[in-house]
Amino acid sequence: MKKRLPALKSDRAAEAFVAEADLSAYDLSGLRLVRYELKPKNRAISVRLPDELLKAVRLRAKRAGVPYQRFIRLPWNELSRTSAESTTIDRTQAGNDAKLRDHGRQRRRRSAHGPMGRR
Repeated sequence: MKKRLPALKSDRAAEAFVAEADLSAYDLSGLRLVRYELKPKNRAISVRLPDELLKAVRLRAKRAGVPYQRFIRLPWNELSRTSAESTTIDRTQAGNDAKLRDHGRQRRRRSAHGPMGRR
């Protein structure tokens, strides 16, 4: 049978315990994931959402035990962490955006000169 984790009264005590203890000898099944946000939030944005979506987000956040605004930020944090992947995606998306812009310009030129384009 595995040992129970001791009650630790301070961060220092916890750091010392983790540094010295063999954690495989302890029962870690009661632990739960805790997310900390250390960086200050210095920008605010406004996003309009349908009521049903906001209710669903709040419900999922409550089930996860996280404030709903933090729950909304989680995917954005995940995207910013995978910078190597997002750089590749950004480049691909930029290429696709350029193609769409070119296609839109061609369509506008054609529509400005009638269905057959410039003659």
